[in-house]
Amino acid sequence: MKQNSLALKVTIILLGVLGSAFFFWVVPVVGGWIKDAYPEFSDAYIPWLVLIWVLAVPCYITLVLLWQVVSSIDKDELFKHKNAQRFKTISLLVFIDSAILFCTSIVFSAFNISHPSIVLASAFISIIGVAFGISMRAFSGFFEKAAVLQDESDLTI
Repeated sequence: MKQNSLALKVTIILLGVLGSAFFFWVVPVVGGWIKDAYPEFSDAYIPWLVLIWVLAVPCYITLVLLWQVVSSIDKDELFKHKNAQRFKTISLLVFIDSAILFCTSIVFSAFNISHPSIVLASAFISIIGVAFGISMRAFSGFFEKAAVLQDESDLTI
């Protein structure tokens, strides 16, 4: 189990590093290129940059929660109610992030701070987010049932 735990922790660290590179290097650089290539969208640079940075916050909270779940493997406490709650929280964060992205892209489009194709891309990304959120909600339910079984098993010994 320790090897699995280590592999998952390395994955979480890599996701955090790659996410930082994406949010704080790729997005500003590509946004700058777009701003320079299409001056009519130069007013959109700062609002989109701020939005993307705001959307990054729940992503990193999710990584912290996943780290806590993986750390519980080392303590042999995987199927506990607190992990079910962590998955439920992750689900909520993903739903909120998806809703903020989609709604904000519509508002930005209405104020000509965005292109309609970006609304379509945001809708697609939001649908993926909702699917991930539903998966995390299901994990929460599975972990809750497993925690109940674990509690019952612990009491019978």
